[in-house]
Amino acid sequence: VRLAAAHAVSEIQDPAAVAALGKLTQDADPQVRRAAVHGLAEIASEASIEILVNLLKHEDPEVRRTAARALGPRR
Repeated sequence: VRLAAAHAVSEIQDPAAVAALGKLTQDADPQVRRAAVHGLAEIASEASIEILVNLLKHEDPEVRRTAARALGPRR
């Protein structure tokens, strides 16, 4: 259910969804975390960029990698 929620919120691409996606990046399920990072990557806002930058230090290497890829094209 949380994975489906992360995908649904990601589809919205609304800056209002950033807070929800940010919380999902800390989910126990790695698939949910990664889906949330992908969603944040789709939202062009200062808040999403700030979260993505902080995720560069995340314990999950795939989350770090996904966040780095998301930030790459923005620089």
